[in-house]
Formats: sequence, structure tokens, C-alpha cells
Amino acid sequence: VVLDVVGKIVGFRGMFPVLFQVPEGNGGTEVRSGGVYAFWNVIPELRGKGFGRRMHDEMLRIAPIVSGLGSNRNTSVPIYMKNGWSYLDTLHRYVRPLDVMGYSRLLHNKSGLVNVRRWDADLSTPLAIEPTQPDTSRLVDVWTTTTSEIGIFTQYRNEEFWSWRYLDSPGFKYHFFGDPEATGVVVARMEVIYAEDVPELHGKRMLRIIEIVPKDLV
Repeated sequence: VVLDVVGKIVGFRGMFPVLFQVPEGNGGTEVRSGGVYAFWNVIPELRGKGFGRRMHDEMLRIAPIVSGLGSNRNTSVPIYMKNGWSYLDTLHRYVRPLDVMGYSRLLHNKSGLVNVRRWDADLSTPLAIEPTQPDTSRLVDVWTTTTSEIGIFTQYRNEEFWSWRYLDSPGFKYHFFGDPEATGVVVARMEVIYAEDVPELHGKRMLRIIEIVPKDLV
């Protein structure tokens, strides 16, 4: 959405169109169109005059189901909350480091260091497995079966999603592990560690798990 005042562009509101998987009242899910909010801005001299709200309302008219990340708690978040939005205070991050001590050196917050080091005792010798060539139709099947059981609200993962997000990604090469019909699927990628304050780890590579989709939840 572009805000035009007397022939001058003074603000804009961006949104990525997506499909959402939405829980239904009977325990199932349905696929509905919506969007994910991106950056928005109004020129300084017109802020506080309701123009941002007008763009906001127009975006809701276009996509009644929306989500977003990275909103400023001091500016846009109060606006959302005033209009009945839900807000997550934090996101869960699940970690299983292969090198426990190396990983602990990368943590800025050391408050959970004792728990991190306990993983040393829990980590058994893993079996070596090779990546597999994914079949997007099978990925859709396992995703739909697993998530429909618990009725979660999430971005819908159809064949197009698996292709543009992972298989055709220009930024990373993604690796798929597992069998959708037997165990489920893990999607991972290799990343370069950026930690100039830890020279022995800076520039080395790490395996980052992006998706874990089990065959079932038993």
C-alpha cells in the first residue's frame, strides 16, 4: 500500500502474500489466504496524524488474516494490541549442539550454561545418514497429516512452498533427511559462524536445523 497525499508519496506499507493453515471449530484445519507484514513508514512530518492507521486498515481489507515478526514494542506493537491483536512475548528455539563447549562459547547470555553443558552426557553417538532427494508431494502429505492432528495456526506448506522456500532457494542449499512415509523429514542447511570475538570458531561452519516434521506425534 502506497500513501499518496496531493500527488506526493509520503508513506508505504509492505506485505508478503501467503497461505495460512487455520484451525476450524470441529478440530480440523482450512487453508485461507492472508499476508505477512513487512516494513512500513510515514515521513516524519506526517506521523501521528492517522495516516499509518489508514494504511493499516487498507492492508486488513486486502488480507484479513495477517502475521508479522520484529515489530517495535515502543511504536507499532501498542497500535496492534489496541486493535485486538495477539502478541507472542518470545519464540522457542530448540538446540542440540554437536560440539557443546563450542556452542556455549557463542552464547551471549550465559544464564543457561549449566543446562547446555548437561547435553554432553545426553548426546549419544549419532548414526551417519545421507541427505535424500525430496518429493514435494510427499512432503505436503506428511505436513498435512501431522499438523492437522493438532490443529495449529501456521503458514501452509503446499508444493509451491517447499519449492520456492527450500529447493529453489538462491541463498542457501538445503538438505533433507529422513523418509516422509516412515519417520518424517528434517530440513537443514550449513551456515558460516560469524563470531569475531571467538577467533577459533569464527568462519567455521555449523549445521542449522530449520524444519522438523515427524511422521506422527506418537
